[in-house]
Amino acid sequence: MPWTTPALPQAVSLVADTYGTSDVLDLSGALIAVPGGRAGRRMKELFVEYAAVKSVRLVPPRITTIGALPESLYESDLPLADGATSSRAWARALKQLDTQSLAGLFPHAPSATDLRGWISLGRQLATLSTTVGAAACTFADASAQCDESMLFDDSARWALLERAHARYADVLADMQRADRDVSRMTALTRNAVACEMDIWLVGLADLPIITRRMLESVAARATTVHVLIHAPDALRDRFDDMGCVIAEHWLNAPIPLADDQITVVEHPSNQATAAVAAINRFADTLAPDDIVIGVPDEEVIPYVAQRLAAAGATARYAGGDPVARTPVYRLLAATADLLRDKSFEALAGFARHPAIGEWLRANRRAIDHPGAARFQQPDSWLADMDSFCCERQPASITDGLTGSGGKGRAVVEALLAAVMSDSLVGSMRGAKPLNEWMPIILEFVLEVFDDGRQSLHGPQDRRLVESCRTLRDAAAAQHRVPNATDDVCDGSAAIRILLDELGTEVIPAEADEAAVELLGWLELHLDDAPVAVLTGMNEPFVPQATNADPFLPNALRTRLGVEDNNRRYARDAYQLTAMLHARTHVHVIAGRRTVLGDPMRPSRLLLATSGQPLARRIKRFLGVSDVVAEATLEPQTAARQQAAASQQETVDEQSAFHLPPQPEIVLAEVPTDLSVTDFPTILADPYAFALGRVLGRDGDEDSGRELDAMRFGSLA
Repeated sequence: MPWTTPALPQAVSLVADTYGTSDVLDLSGALIAVPGGRAGRRMKELFVEYAAVKSVRLVPPRITTIGALPESLYESDLPLADGATSSRAWARALKQLDTQSLAGLFPHAPSATDLRGWISLGRQLATLSTTVGAAACTFADASAQCDESMLFDDSARWALLERAHARYADVLADMQRADRDVSRMTALTRNAVACEMDIWLVGLADLPIITRRMLESVAARATTVHVLIHAPDALRDRFDDMGCVIAEHWLNAPIPLADDQITVVEHPSNQATAAVAAINRFADTLAPDDIVIGVPDEEVIPYVAQRLAAAGATARYAGGDPVARTPVYRLLAATADLLRDKSFEALAGFARHPAIGEWLRANRRAIDHPGAARFQQPDSWLADMDSFCCERQPASITDGLTGSGGKGRAVVEALLAAVMSDSLVGSMRGAKPLNEWMPIILEFVLEVFDDGRQSLHGPQDRRLVESCRTLRDAAAAQHRVPNATDDVCDGSAAIRILLDELGTEVIPAEADEAAVELLGWLELHLDDAPVAVLTGMNEPFVPQATNADPFLPNALRTRLGVEDNNRRYARDAYQLTAMLHARTHVHVIAGRRTVLGDPMRPSRLLLATSGQPLARRIKRFLGVSDVVAEATLEPQTAARQQAAASQQETVDEQSAFHLPPQPEIVLAEVPTDLSVTDFPTILADPYAFALGRVLGRDGDEDSGRELDAMRFGSLA
């Protein structure tokens, strides 16, 4: 498919022309594999649009991702183990190793009772097994590839991993489950790979070796495999028979990126400003869905969303919102801290969660303590709690509140009675098998959040409902793990194990046709918007690199056929080149520093040139003025450079957000009564003095870990 136009519309036309008739477009015999879920959803939309234009009935194809494709080519004898089951099985296998073997893998293994620690190690080995399995290799193959020619001969440790894998296989067998990667290799070895549908590979610049071999196997058995490559026919020799890039042909290939297509700025906020400035040029001529912003560096996302909102537009991040940022996740994290530490600090953190405040207000009459009446006013009882913390400095809540008196004591006693009751945290005391904890945790979440106000209408309510669904699914996966691998733990550990499973989950963004799409790097190539603005064009985001893996350094990855740094660079270089040819406009933005001010490196893709252009880009990134005389450049080139430099200076200076939001505090009258301790405060920060002492924004807080000078003096 020539790259003069986007890839997906061309692929839809090719597939439709192959199967279509005059009155029906029957694609039921086609299995289409694309890199990711978003490309698959967009392809379905394009098929619907194609059928509507042709006025034919559509029988849709089966569309899958490349990661799930192998499971369409074979049938497993046993149910495949999901992620939770695999991690638990690995944890059990590791605990069965003798002390010496375990020390050879992990010198500092968890204690016997640290179930979360064991499952964490199990999850790490499950990921390692998947990575090695994608190359159609075993741990024994990795051991055989290690020798003294590498920086370090790690064959002994890989041999230990193979022993652990054998125990892992035994644990899965006892559970009547099968490992996905082993099942794939077994099906390939037994020649049990087959497919009755035509297979179409669309825009797949790289394939795992196991998937490639399975496709070669079905192709040898009369299954038609169509490979659609988004590139001109003249570059056919840069791709193999499965449409994957041949790395050596792309490592030194120049990328046709002009100097005026590059903007270099300092901070992520400046990147966002530059992105909005770039798309403003098309605001009057293009709809929002004709523009896409690439965000390989997720640190830039909130700044881009803020800048777009200030410009009157909305942003939709296709990657979704992390579950770890939702109220449900934060509530469970605070609960786990409280169960583990039983400190007043953890209690205060738990009580400050907005959902707990709402629960206390709604249930205040059922709490058997007179101080519960204060829960009617959130500001009042939180202030009382802070006052008690500052005056009494309680450390632990294990034995209640020691001593007597103290401002706010009644509120804190009522809070303890409510929080530690069986309705809330009290329900998670003691120790149980991990499986049994899951319904209890879900009941706790239901108790706190199910107040009848949630619906699917408001964005915050929808976010809460979706996060609860994700939590329910993760808890169900843990609950389904067979009892053969179950272990006893306390409530805090059970919650943390569940949160570990949720750590990488996201809530899909709600559809919004009026929003500008924000996409990750791997989704950009197959997006068909004519204008693309690519932020975060820095290492290590584009291309990604793996140099410090504890088990798989880059040299070993290359030997095994696992995706290595060269293959990643070649894939990204090809995809950027294709985007530059297929879109009407592409602008790339790189930053010099992170949010914390740490220096960053430019993406090597921006430096895929030579001679004076390369020198200019490096000096531009470093902020060094170009000493090359303009007379040595073509007039058009010099004009483009001047325009780009002018735009960059404008971008760096623009910001409508100022801190503090009130630059000056003007007092109605000058205070005439000042204490001696006010003077150092005024001298240190007059603004903070006026904000706190005069305007009354000063108050008790629970962040202190010792008595302040005033209270210590009173105590003495």
